[in-house]
Amino acid sequence: MKIYALDKTNIDDFNFLVEYSAAEAIKRDEAYGFCVKEKNAHVGALVGRFVDEKEFEIMSLYVVPEARRKGVGEKLLDTLIEVFDGQEANISVTFACVSDNEIALCAFLEKMDFEEYRSLDSHLFSITVGMLANSKLTGAKTKADYISFKDLTKKQTSALEKVKSKGYVPRPAGGFTSEAIEGDMSIAYFEGNKPVAYVVVERANDDLLMLSSLYVDDPDNPSTLLKLLKSLAHRLIDKYTDDTVILLPTVTENSERIVASLFGENPEINDILYTFRKYLPGKDEANYDDMSLTDFFVLNHDEYYDSSEEDEGAYLVEAGSLSDD
Repeated sequence: MKIYALDKTNIDDFNFLVEYSAAEAIKRDEAYGFCVKEKNAHVGALVGRFVDEKEFEIMSLYVVPEARRKGVGEKLLDTLIEVFDGQEANISVTFACVSDNEIALCAFLEKMDFEEYRSLDSHLFSITVGMLANSKLTGAKTKADYISFKDLTKKQTSALEKVKSKGYVPRPAGGFTSEAIEGDMSIAYFEGNKPVAYVVVERANDDLLMLSSLYVDDPDNPSTLLKLLKSLAHRLIDKYTDDTVILLPTVTENSERIVASLFGENPEINDILYTFRKYLPGKDEANYDDMSLTDFFVLNHDEYYDSSEEDEGAYLVEAGSLSDD
């Protein structure tokens, strides 16, 4: 197995190995990563970023199905740990456990000596469109004049980017023009040129959506939030099947109250957000100021970037499966 760096010059070739938000972060020089190449195929990748001087957050960790249980995942994490070269660091990974793949990931991380950490501040709830259809949002359709994101003008999109308030203003990870945004479902309400409310729905695939951002600033009209959510609910019910999963992140007490008020004590709604952490005690305190992972990797492990090696480096040769020989 060989390790190669991922950066903005080659990341577009690796959409099948890297989460969309992580790939976008690499393009903005906000994240760094590397991939594993086995024989003639790239079979796994890890992308992450420093969230502070001692905390490295893994944004994307993936191994193609045919290469699993063959040491590729271990190689990715062992390489990351080796990169820190004895410096103090905390490595964390957070993900939604919505399928057998994520259940297997939990077991794998525990095997690699990561410990589960349950945050008291952030939660992620899973519902289906069918559950939404039976919620308190399915009354008469609202007549509020909401505009779909696919119909926003450049001026309106720019106004969304500039929204400020005294509290937390959630924004989609890839910005308001991200390709992951469901343009028909995501909606905004403006008074003149001022954004008053918006809700952003992002799609992971045809069967999985996330309500990633919700913002309302209309203190004189408390029904604005309800109207916004009703409009969204009807759009989702009209377009998607009952078994489509919607993820609802809650990052404030207010957002948790919203979920509770809409769905009550429904036993089918569980917190499915998992965080695993691994602490590296190290010999010295970490100091990663102005140091990208790629630079750190090159400085400490030049053998992984041997310029005399005659192959295409991190560039995709063939997205084929592993052979048995």
